[in-house]
Amino acid sequence: ADKFDQGLMAAMQAYLQQVGIKVNIRLIDTATVGREVDQQGTYDWMYGALGVPLDPDQATLGLVSTAIYPAGMNRPKWKNSQLDALMEKGRTTLDPKERQKYYYQVDEILADELPYIWLWEPVRPLGINKRVIGMAEHQSLVYNMSAYRAPQEWWIKS
Repeated sequence: ADKFDQGLMAAMQAYLQQVGIKVNIRLIDTATVGREVDQQGTYDWMYGALGVPLDPDQATLGLVSTAIYPAGMNRPKWKNSQLDALMEKGRTTLDPKERQKYYYQVDEILADELPYIWLWEPVRPLGINKRVIGMAEHQSLVYNMSAYRAPQEWWIKS
């Protein structure tokens, strides 16, 4: 963990202690995460960081019920058949607007059931040269990094 994550964990520890929850911070390596979290499930709470995928389908390995260890990274071993079906529909649908409908429903399920608690999504300022055409139109689809979607539609005006 870098200094930012270490400071964040210390802050979370202090906040939780204020409401009577004792937290012991233990930094572990990836192999230990695999053994204790994924294989054995011997943990009460875990802070981890993952990037936001360029396509929502890439989140499948951490969400769907078929991605519970050893098949994936569904660490809370959470199951929701409706979410599984929506992720499959999103994966197999080519129309971006139709996919968006499925993934918005996925977001609603995740917000209701909270198998994970996302603490934040970093704001990634993005500068686009005015000669790049087509990229800015994709900044409001799904997820923060949506500006990088549909690169096949970008072109540079000469």
